[in-house]
Amino acid sequence: MAQQFATGSVHVFLAPPNRSQQKNTPVYFGTCESMPQDQRQPEYEMLWNDISGSKVPLDLAWEGESAQISLTMTRVDQVVVEYLQAHPNTPTATPGSWAFEDVGSMMGLEGLAWECWLVYTFGSAIAGKLTYTGAGLRPGRHYTQCVLWSPQSEETGTKPTKQHFMLFAWPKPNFGTKRFVLYDYDMTGISSNLIT
Repeated sequence: MAQQFATGSVHVFLAPPNRSQQKNTPVYFGTCESMPQDQRQPEYEMLWNDISGSKVPLDLAWEGESAQISLTMTRVDQVVVEYLQAHPNTPTATPGSWAFEDVGSMMGLEGLAWECWLVYTFGSAIAGKLTYTGAGLRPGRHYTQCVLWSPQSEETGTKPTKQHFMLFAWPKPNFGTKRFVLYDYDMTGISSNLIT
């Protein structure tokens, strides 16, 4: 049955990379000015052939999918911000400075990527409204690996501070199942007790 939904506020949680002190333990990042912009982008390679002409491909080869998560944060944990901005998230990195050996680091392979959860208040354990969960509202979305992309900017001065973050997520290979996972709905480790 078709039904109207509202997600409630969206709480953003991040898990620092494997090489950090917190080792993939979700931490509360905050909430946005409005709903996060969660955009997924399928990728195709065009097969050009004279038979289909010079403007239209003969076929498309599926190449996977990535996502960009745009966050305009007005309530945010600054400790997490500082750590997020320490590229490439190695134990020695600090915002604006990195080691020579960090250049060329493979973010996924070396465990330097973050995990991101966009948790819907009404669909999750935070509130879990039966009207919504019973009708199939997902609890949110969990991105298995992402990095801070761009822009990294903030509005300062006498007005309330806004910080803009763009996360780029790409599929994580699971060689056991022979599948790529861009996102899932697994909220394991996420609790309303983490919200500060």
